[in-house]
Amino acid sequence: MGFYQKLNLTILIGTLLFLDGCETKREALGSDNEIRVICSELDKKYIRKFLTSIFTDTIYTPEPEPLYYLKFSGPETYNNLKT
Repeated sequence: MGFYQKLNLTILIGTLLFLDGCETKREALGSDNEIRVICSELDKKYIRKFLTSIFTDTIYTPEPEPLYYLKFSGPETYNNLKT
């Protein structure tokens, strides 16, 4: 095989591998201002305290509302959340 044939074959295989890896992402679940945290019950208290200190912003509309909502789930529910 000549150089150009090998080059064409390499480009073809590379293109096929690239296109095979492309897939569409599904729509995100939950609302726009919701942060889902997966952690154990033992860590929940500490993680909630830490994340609340980071994500505690409030929008001061006529009625103040938090910018983010933290929702906690256990590791056993992770596979259910993916589907």
